[in-house]
This record gives sequence, C-alpha cells and structure tokens, in this order.
Amino acid sequence: MCGGQLNEGLSLVQQAKENGERLMPCRETGIVLLVEFNLLCQKYEKSHLPLLKENLLKVISESIDHFEDEQEYVRDDFRLIIRLRASFIYLGIGLFCDILSIPVSDDERKHGESCLNEVEKNWNQLQIRWKMIWYFAKARVKQMDGFYEFAATLLAKALDIAGENNFTRELQNIVKFREHCNEKLIEHSNKQDNIRQNIVESCLNEFFDE
Repeated sequence: MCGGQLNEGLSLVQQAKENGERLMPCRETGIVLLVEFNLLCQKYEKSHLPLLKENLLKVISESIDHFEDEQEYVRDDFRLIIRLRASFIYLGIGLFCDILSIPVSDDERKHGESCLNEVEKNWNQLQIRWKMIWYFAKARVKQMDGFYEFAATLLAKALDIAGENNFTRELQNIVKFREHCNEKLIEHSNKQDNIRQNIVESCLNEFFDE
C-alpha cells in the first residue's frame, strides 16, 4: 500500500473512530482500532519515524482501555492481539514477521518480552496464526539475548505453522530470520572451538617450556 492510500485509509479510520465514540465497546469498534493500528504499522515500517512509533503505542493503550469494561471473551481476545502487536513494535518487527532496520533499546526489549509473557498466560486462547506470531517474537527476544539455538528452535515452530497453514507472506521472513540465527549459531560455535583450541595450545606450550 502506497503512502497516499495509507493516509486515505487512516482518514477513513479516524471517521469510523469518531462515530464509534458514541457506541459501546464491541468487536466492531475493536476492529476499527486494529485497522488503524495495522495502517500505522505499515506507515511506520516505511518511514521509521519516532513520532509514528509514539502514535502506535498510544493506539495500543487506547485499545486496551477501550475494552476495560467489555465482556470477558471480547476483552481478552483483543487484548491478546494488541499485546502481540505491541511486542512487534517494541522488538522492531514488521507486520509480516520481517526484522526492521531500526534500533531496539534494552527497555524496549523488556517491554516486548513482558507483552509476550502476558500472552503466554492465555496460550490456549490463541488462534494458530497468533501462536506463529508469538513464536517469532519470542525468537527475536532470544536472538537479541544471544541465545541463537533457542531462537532457531522457536523459529522452526513458527515455520511449521506458516507452512502448514499457507501463511506465505510470513513464511519467507521466518525462513530468512531462521537462517540468520543459524549462521550466528555457527559463528558462535566456531568462536568457542577457537577459544578451546587456544587454551589447549597454551597449556601444551607451558608444559613443554617447563
């Protein structure tokens, strides 16, 4: 979607929100908030503007507050979706599981992981696509922490879901990120081998020098 279409879409969403302010919270008004969120995400992915990121986090807060007094099943479903999407914003992940070229602070990583931990508490309520998204986002956390093997394992689970359910747009990005983690894992393993070899050689040199 190009910039003009995104702006037009956001304008229509704003009109829907203004009309929705006169309605009780329900799935329909929640969908309006999610559409706005997705459009802002697409715009942010193109521009990487900090102001847009602030707007996204504001929409997240509004969306959670919007369903505070709603029926439990409606409130919980939308909160799960919003928290999953929030983790993507905090962790620098695009809508379709692509890693964005933007810096992620340690605080943002912690916020992202916190969102994922909240979602995990309601694992049985997650639809299959949401589980794929959770695995990917959790893998991002582990990759940032340097646990590449754990990240690759989580990505394998996400990849299985994407393949079995024909989530093609996400699948190619999951494959790409998994390859990156596997490459890092090999690099780390090679470094460890070199360190061990250097230690052995150092010990042998000391032994023969005596």
